Amino acid sequence: MAARALTLMLKLPGEACNIDCHYCYEKRKPSGRDGAVEAEQVAALLRAADGRPLAVNLHGGEPLIVGKRRMREIFAELRAYPGQLTLNMQTNGTLLDEEWLDLIQEEWPTLNLGVSLDGDHLANAFRVDYSGRPTSGRVEACLDRLGQRGLRVGIIAVINSRSSRRPRAAVEYFLRYPAVKVVKFTAAFDHGVDGDPVSVRERRLALRLAAERSGLSSWGLTPQQYTTFLCETLDAWRDLEAYEHFVLEPHASIFRALSGRDDASYTCYSSAKCERFLTLNPNGKVHGCDRLPAHEAVGDVSTVADLGGLAERQAASAIGLRLLALQDKCAGCAYAATCRGGCTTARLAFQGTPLDDEYCRHRMAVIDYFRAAQRG
Repeated sequence: MAARALTLMLKLPGEACNIDCHYCYEKRKPSGRDGAVEAEQVAALLRAADGRPLAVNLHGGEPLIVGKRRMREIFAELRAYPGQLTLNMQTNGTLLDEEWLDLIQEEWPTLNLGVSLDGDHLANAFRVDYSGRPTSGRVEACLDRLGQRGLRVGIIAVINSRSSRRPRAAVEYFLRYPAVKVVKFTAAFDHGVDGDPVSVRERRLALRLAAERSGLSSWGLTPQQYTTFLCETLDAWRDLEAYEHFVLEPHASIFRALSGRDDASYTCYSSAKCERFLTLNPNGKVHGCDRLPAHEAVGDVSTVADLGGLAERQAASAIGLRLLALQDKCAGCAYAATCRGGCTTARLAFQGTPLDDEYCRHRMAVIDYFRAAQRG
C-alpha cells in the first residue's frame, strides 16, 4: 500500500519578516529568534519521509529573507528527494526582484509561486512595513515584473473589514494583472483580538494579551460578512467573465465539493485536515498546523526517523484530539458531505463564542448559494 501524502511547511526564517501585517498570526506568538532553517535540517526531514509523496511549502515570515545562498542549498536538497515532490513558495512579493526570479527559474522552474496581496491600497491597508507605510505599490510592481516574464502566480488575499465591503472591486482589481492565475480569498477571522496599537512592540504585546478577550479587531470580519463577500464575488467573477483570467478560491473548491469530489485545493472544503500537515521551524522542532494558537512539538528533526509516525503522533496529541472532537458537531448534519467540517483552526478559535454557530450557518448559506448558482 502506497504511503499517504503529507504536506510539509518549511518556515525558513521562522517568524521573521520584512513587513508588519496587522493581522499576522506570527505576531501573536512568543518572540523567538531561532535563526533560519538549514539545508541539513531539510535533508534530515526528507530522509524521514522515506520517498512518500510530499507537498513542500517554503514559508515564513518572509522566506526570501534567508538569502540566495541558503535558498540554493535548500533547493539542492529538495531536488535530491527520490519521491514525488511538489514545491510551493509563499512570499509577500516586496523582495521578489529580477535576481530572485532568475534564481527561481534556474533552480526550480516549476515552482508554484504565491504572492500575498489583499487588493488595492484600501483593501491592503493592514499590510504595512515597520514604519506603517503601505506595501501595495511594491507588490504591484512585482506582479508587473512577473507578467513581463510571462510567469503566472497565485494570490492569497486576506479579506478584512474594508475589503469585505467591496466584493466587486476585489475581483476587478486582480483582473489588471496578467500574471495572476489563481486568487484565494481567505477571511481575517480574528476573534479575540482587538485594539490598534501604533508601534510594533505595542501591537505584538496587545495581540498576545487580547487572546482571551471577545470581540473582533478593527480588521476582522464575522462569518456572516464573509458569506456575503463570497456570494457577491461569485456573481462578479461570472459577470465580469473573470473565469477566463483566473481561478477563484474557495469558489472552485466549493463547486468541486458540491460535485462529490474530494480534491479541493482549499483545505476547509477537503477531508484532508491538519493530521497530514507538519511544520519545521529553525529550532528543529516539528509540529502541526502553524495557524493554531497553541501547538506542541511532536518531534525534533535531529531525531525523527519516520514522518508518517510523526503525523500519527500529532493526531493523537492533546491539540490533535481537540481538533478531532470538533468534528462531533458535524455528525448527522445534512451539509457534512460538502462542508467537510470547515477550517479546524477557525472553529477552534470560535469554540464557546457566539460566532461558533454563526460559522456553521455561514458554511450552510454559502453552500446553498453556490448550489443554486451551479444549477442555474
